[in-house]
Amino acid sequence: MKRLIAIVLLGFVSMISLWGETEKVKIAILRIESRLDSSVDMDFLTEQLQMEVVNKQYFLVVERSQLNRILEEQKLRLSGLTEEEQATEIGSFLGAQKIWVGSLANFGEKYMITMKSIDTKTGVIDFADQVYAYDLESLPEIIPDLADRMVKRARGQNVPAYVAKRKLPKKEVVSSSANTSSWRSPQTWDRPDESFDIGFYGLRFTTNDQARAGGMLSLILKDPSDRNGEFFMDLRFYDGGISSNLSATGLMFNVGLNLNLLANGYVLLGGGIGIGFDIPSFTYTMPNQEYSISCFEWTIPFSLQFGIHLGRSFMLVAEAGVIAGLTPSLLESDYPENLPGQMVEDVYIPTELASYVKDGLTYGYAGVRLSFLY
Repeated sequence: MKRLIAIVLLGFVSMISLWGETEKVKIAILRIESRLDSSVDMDFLTEQLQMEVVNKQYFLVVERSQLNRILEEQKLRLSGLTEEEQATEIGSFLGAQKIWVGSLANFGEKYMITMKSIDTKTGVIDFADQVYAYDLESLPEIIPDLADRMVKRARGQNVPAYVAKRKLPKKEVVSSSANTSSWRSPQTWDRPDESFDIGFYGLRFTTNDQARAGGMLSLILKDPSDRNGEFFMDLRFYDGGISSNLSATGLMFNVGLNLNLLANGYVLLGGGIGIGFDIPSFTYTMPNQEYSISCFEWTIPFSLQFGIHLGRSFMLVAEAGVIAGLTPSLLESDYPENLPGQMVEDVYIPTELASYVKDGLTYGYAGVRLSFLY
């Protein structure tokens, strides 16, 4: 009799355990939202995630067409609600206990998919996870990882920090007759094509130990699409003192190439070299009188730069450099010939200025600039 009771109890416990295992939680996976400018087929990624979760056989997953129909019918009712409030409403329509909502975003060189599980009764986020790839082509490859990690979190298992595998860069070849129905548009670029910089610098003329500090403003247009180097054009305005009675104000234009030793989407380290021209206007100050002398000279700029990305569209760069002036040519002068001076290139100028006109002006500068990437 005791043996019979034990067998009955064992069978009853087994039935309860089996019933508990088959009582699965019903979830609905909403379409992953893209926060990128690039064209990515989010329906494809969402359906792939749904398929991976279904194959785990841990959840009951609402079929996509049923979910889309409910969302379309309740579009007006759901508008204006927060993400958690929408999850509660959708859950009541579908009879789902959990709603999964996700998004695709970019930070630096990472493309990250974030997924949250929201309880439809309380509107509270039960758990969340995040995976990432280093290029858009690899996004489908990380979806199985996301599904596996979400199911493990639902089971209460320990999930380690995610580490993505890097791929060697591949050249993208796009044929005009190729089928463009891929999940990713072939016209997508991973790096910005252009950037506009505005910089502010301290300036010093290195030709004279008595020179006082000045200031310089730069406007720079660059092509940062190549990670190893970038072509630039810059326009600079400056003002500074060469000596106690001689100052210079001018406009400078340069073109050149920045070579990057490090450009990984987080920091930038490199240097640049270029060629350009400078149009300085000198002011020679005497008691109760000022005289203006203008000239033209070729320039060769050298620079070192270190930058930190502030998100996808901005970068803060510290820059220091030297701009060497070559073969100046005098344009005009209102310095009178009855004052001490000398004739240079048929233009009468102060004696103090003659050495600078002969050797060219050399500028040293240091400061910061802000890059706008687009």
